[in-house]
Amino acid sequence: MKLTVIILLALLTLFGSFLNKQAKLQPPMKNFDYTASWQKEEEFEKQGLPESALNVINGIYTNAKTENNIQQQVKAVIYILKLTDYKEENSFVKNLNRLENETRSAVFPLKPILHSMLAEAYWRYYQSNRYSYGQRTRTVDFKNDDISTWSLEKIVEETIKNYQLSLADEDQLKSIKVPSNFV
Repeated sequence: MKLTVIILLALLTLFGSFLNKQAKLQPPMKNFDYTASWQKEEEFEKQGLPESALNVINGIYTNAKTENNIQQQVKAVIYILKLTDYKEENSFVKNLNRLENETRSAVFPLKPILHSMLAEAYWRYYQSNRYSYGQRTRTVDFKNDDISTWSLEKIVEETIKNYQLSLADEDQLKSIKVPSNFV
């Protein structure tokens, strides 16, 4: 038993030193240039090339997620939603689905921001389609996947739920220091 433990510790030590040497051989990670990428996105947008701009933003988002850069993630999500709105039919529903998926996988402090954005999107949907809710009745035993079939109660319920979820971690939210350059 002692011999097994000693051999295991020796192997772990050798493996650890091998990994340490490998890490020293790899070049240090280069920081992603967000400024240059946003400038490239802006150029594509001015030229009326939303798909190219979206490709740049997806790269920004991927890097921001890898680096856990919350500010860049939020900005990228907003731009992704905006550009999707420009180029696709039924984009509002697609954007809602994207926000819901992003919210499910997000962690603090991004998660409350996304919940707030989702609540705002639900409420904007209601305001844009208010005329259709006047004569609508509540659906019972119905799969409510399609927002266009929701009752007024359902859309208000989802809006309130997401606003409440955006404020759920009150103590953590209070502890966040807002950067001086954040406007």
